[in-house]
Amino acid sequence: MELLGMLVVVGGVIYVVERIRPLAERVIERRHPKPNEPVAVPGDLVSLAMLESEEWAQNQLLDGMRAHYDKTQDWNAVRQHYGVGVETRK
Repeated sequence: MELLGMLVVVGGVIYVVERIRPLAERVIERRHPKPNEPVAVPGDLVSLAMLESEEWAQNQLLDGMRAHYDKTQDWNAVRQHYGVGVETRK
C-alpha cells in the first residue's frame, strides 16, 4: 500500500508540473523575449517606413528604428528621433 500511495503522489506531482509548464514558459517568454527575434515596431513607425518606395529602404529604416529602440528602450524617443508626432512650429 505504501508503494501505491507513493505512485499516486508522484503521478500527481507530474500531472501538476505538466499542467503548469506551458503557463510558466509563456510568462518567461514575455519577460525575456528571444534576442534573435526582431522587436515589433509600432504601427505608426511602420507606416513611416512604408512611405519609402524601395523595399531595402523600408527594411533599413525599420532596422534603424529597432536599433534606436535597443539603445533607449522607449518608443516615444524613437518617434521623436524620426519626427513622428512632433510639432514643428516656426
